[in-house]
Amino acid sequence: MYSINNAVFTYLISDKEPNTPFNNFIKIKSTKFNIYFSQNTQCHYSEDNDYGIYVIGFCIDSNKELERKNIPEYLLKKLKSQNIFAKFLCETDRLAGKFIILIKRYDNLYLVGDATGTLPINYNLKNYFTISSHEKIIADELGYEISNYSIKIRNGSDFSQPMPYNLTMYDNVKILLPGYFLNIKERKPQRFFYPNNIMLSRDQSLALIKNQILTISNITKEYSKYYELICPLTSGSDSRLNFAFLNKEGTNFKCFTFRHKFSSNSAELKIPNRICKEFKIEYEILNDLDVGAEKFNEINKYIGAYQSKYTIDLALTYKSKFHDKALINGDIIDQIGKSLIGNSLPNWTASTYFFKAKLHNCERSILRDIKQHLSSISSRELNKHKFDLFALENRLGRWSSQTNNLYSLMGVNSLNIYNCRKIIFDWMKIPRTLRSANIIHNTINDTINHKLKEYPFNQDSKFEWIKKRPFIFLIATYLKQLLFAKDKEY
Repeated sequence: MYSINNAVFTYLISDKEPNTPFNNFIKIKSTKFNIYFSQNTQCHYSEDNDYGIYVIGFCIDSNKELERKNIPEYLLKKLKSQNIFAKFLCETDRLAGKFIILIKRYDNLYLVGDATGTLPINYNLKNYFTISSHEKIIADELGYEISNYSIKIRNGSDFSQPMPYNLTMYDNVKILLPGYFLNIKERKPQRFFYPNNIMLSRDQSLALIKNQILTISNITKEYSKYYELICPLTSGSDSRLNFAFLNKEGTNFKCFTFRHKFSSNSAELKIPNRICKEFKIEYEILNDLDVGAEKFNEINKYIGAYQSKYTIDLALTYKSKFHDKALINGDIIDQIGKSLIGNSLPNWTASTYFFKAKLHNCERSILRDIKQHLSSISSRELNKHKFDLFALENRLGRWSSQTNNLYSLMGVNSLNIYNCRKIIFDWMKIPRTLRSANIIHNTINDTINHKLKEYPFNQDSKFEWIKKRPFIFLIATYLKQLLFAKDKEY
């Protein structure tokens, strides 16, 4: 029987007694709110009269100056001494991991997430104040029904794809996007993350990337203090960069590749095996498991309908082999690190229809929500960063966090060594023309382990050349969407 308390990174914040059977709770001082969380979810906090800091999840200091347990106390001191709230939030830029921070300041309560929203903040718009890592938990607590509009949107794509903008499956539940904080009592999100509009030169970019190696190494070391790390490895450049950092720090880690439908001669299996043999790292190919209808239906009680069974199957496959060991994913290094969604396209191509194609959704109604999203990132301060902000807020804040959330319910600790606002903020200063040409990957590999570049990248891919030609990439994006829509009709 599936239990919510076997999940990781799972919580509920509410001003009413919940029906969901969480094992742990903490009362927020001088309020009617409590934080409820599963037995496998952690919460560190510090309180002082009218102030409080509550860190839920896994949070470390990328500067390697603060122990995990001391982070709430450090933030509390900064909160009490800083009159401007936005400046206080800048103190969280150095933090990495998978977490949310609840902030109590006099009678006000605020929530802010990690750099990419890997631990989601879903909140309701009316009735009791109810906030959770999982929208279905809120719906069950408050008796909300799935929205017909959301069903229409969901059926326009594969269930592994995310909802647009801040929509969930319920009209009265929204999700907080990365770069925003939530005023809980007003139920109002507010942006605080504004990228720098001054782009770096190539030489400045190289210097920045080399300086960042220490920060990413610090994060890797801190993660390895609390978890044995597992590195999924393919023939691609992202997982190889993760490998480079784990190997550099001498952490006790292992590698694996999901077999999927790869043949035994596939580079996706052969290259990782060769790399691990040379570096004497334990490696295994995992045969994909099937969670089965009965267990999937049990899990559905917490994830709701319209979720990807395939993702649950992969989480089960991982959990069955590696148990509580932490999986190191590569989501940020592709979406931001090499400008995966926008490539080196000029900013004028960042249209509603382009992003609809990138959502792989053929439902026309979704255009309304994409327009709303684009409107929120089209001000003078943000306009230059449309591609990066859409990647941050949708591909990471919605798609990646959705996958992570399903993994969490299966008890899988999925972490990212680049999930730190300080790192992402700096990467966005590097022109996308340089990032899409792999300047970050190449510079780091050249600096910490040039041998890893000797192995071929993505040999099985027939379309890698398209990414090197931006306007062919643009045409291919629309063509792929057209073929998907045609296939959906049949």
